[in-house]
Amino acid sequence: MQDGQAIGINLSLDAVTALCIPSLDQAVTLAAEDSRSIESPLRKYATSMRTLRAKYYRERHAKPRRFSALWGKLYHLRAALFGFKTPTPPNIEETGEPSTNQTRLGFLEAFQRVKEVALEDHGTNITSAVILFPRFFSREVQNLVVEAAREVGIMPLFQESPDWLLSRFENILEPNPTIEKAARPQKLLIIDYGIWHFDVRTYGSRCKLNYPIDSMGSAKIIFKLANRLKSTNMDIQQQLAQGASFDTLVKAVHQSRWLMKMDIGVDLSDEEASKKEVPEKWPLDLDDWWIGQKKESFIYWDDMRSVEAEYVSELAETLDDLHNCLKELKPREGQESNQTYSTFDKVIILGNSHDRPIISQAVRENIGDHVRFIGGTRGTDILLEALAGARFAFFHLEATAKWKKTEEEIQKIMDLQQLSDHEEL
Repeated sequence: MQDGQAIGINLSLDAVTALCIPSLDQAVTLAAEDSRSIESPLRKYATSMRTLRAKYYRERHAKPRRFSALWGKLYHLRAALFGFKTPTPPNIEETGEPSTNQTRLGFLEAFQRVKEVALEDHGTNITSAVILFPRFFSREVQNLVVEAAREVGIMPLFQESPDWLLSRFENILEPNPTIEKAARPQKLLIIDYGIWHFDVRTYGSRCKLNYPIDSMGSAKIIFKLANRLKSTNMDIQQQLAQGASFDTLVKAVHQSRWLMKMDIGVDLSDEEASKKEVPEKWPLDLDDWWIGQKKESFIYWDDMRSVEAEYVSELAETLDDLHNCLKELKPREGQESNQTYSTFDKVIILGNSHDRPIISQAVRENIGDHVRFIGGTRGTDILLEALAGARFAFFHLEATAKWKKTEEEIQKIMDLQQLSDHEEL
C-alpha cells in the first residue's frame, strides 16, 4: 500500500481501530486494539479515556442551566436512570481529571500502537488519515489528539466525531456509499455502547438529543450475574465474608461468560442460540482466590440467559422512556408531523462488546423492525466508525485528485492561449 490511500482511525472508549479502503468495495483492517482488557498495551490511553468520560458524564447530568420542555422531562428521569444504578469498574480509583500531558501521552500511545501494528502486520506506513474521536471531547482535547497524531508522523486529513459523518452523509455506511447530503434531514438514532458506557443520540430537523446512560453499559450484566452467584453459592458467600475480593469474582465471571459465549457463537441471537447445544455450565477461574481449601465454582447457562433477559427488559424500558419524551415534542409551526420522533429513518448501533445481539434486541423492541438498522449483529461492528472515516478519506482524496487534474487542464489551456497570442504577434 502507498501513502495517500484512504485510511480512517477511530479513538473510542473501548478500542482503537484503523481501516484502509483501496477502493469502495474493499476494506483492510490495519489495527483493532481493545483498550479495556488486562493485557492491553494501551493502559495510558484507557486511563485517559476513562477519566475524560467520567468528567463528561458528571457534567452532562448536572442540573441544566436553561430548562426546555424536553430537558425538563429528561432531567426528572435521571433519578431512575443514574446514580446508584451505575456499576463501578473494579480496581479503579477516583484519580481526578488527567493532566494535559497525561492525556496527550495516552493519545500518543494509541497512535504509536496503530502505526506499529499496521506496519508489522500489513506493511502499511500510515502517514495520513481521517481521525475520529468521541463527541464529548472538548476543543482542547481535540487539539491534543491532532498533536499526538502529528508527533508519530500521521497527518490528519480531517478530524471530527463519527456522529458528524453519520448524521451528515446518510449513505456513508451503506453498501453503495456516497457523501451526497439527503434532501431532508434524516431522523437518525445512534446507540453507542460498551462495557462501561451507553449513549443515546438522535439527529434530525426537530432536535438533537445526546444522552449518556452509563448505568446500562454491558458491565451491568456481569455484575448482575456475579451478584446472583453470590446469593446462591454458599462457598462463595463464605469466601467473601472472610475478605475475598468481589472485584476478582466479577472479573472471573466476565471471563467465563465471554468464553462460554465464544464457545457457542458470540453473535447468535436468542432464537439461534436456543437451537444449538449449549454447555449447562462453565468453570470460573478462581484458583488463587480461595482462602484455604480451593473449591470448584461455575456460572450456569440458565442464570446467564435469565440475567440477560432482565437487562434487555430494563434497557428497552429505559429507551422507551427517552423515546416517549421525544414523541411528546410538538411539531414547530409549518413543520410536517412526520418530522417528529414517533419513529426513525435509521438506527446505527456502534460498540465493542460481545453483547451485540442483546443490545440490538432491546433497541428493536423499542423502535420496531420496520426501521433500517446498521450494526448490532457482527464482531466487525467495532470497525464501523473507522470504515466511515476511511470512506470519507477516499472521497476526500478523490475530490482532491479531480480538482488537481482540473487545475492542470486549466493551466494547459492558459499556456496554449498564451502561445497562440505570441504567434499572432
